[in-house]
Amino acid sequence: MTLPTAATASQAATWLAGGGEMGERMRGLDWSKTVLGPVEGWPQSLRSAVSTCIGSRFPIVLYWGPQRIVL
Repeated sequence: MTLPTAATASQAATWLAGGGEMGERMRGLDWSKTVLGPVEGWPQSLRSAVSTCIGSRFPIVLYWGPQRIVL
């Protein structure tokens, strides 16, 4: 995992807000270096699912796409 940058955090902050430690980690990751690509290109359905997961008080595992990427 990469360290958070101000640019990465500000780009994702609108829909990745909150979420405690996991939200902070998700905002800090350089997603452009992952299979999912930059968060700006994520479909709305993925953004909504991730937002729901990080906003929950309960542990949730999200599998995405044909590769079953774990978020």
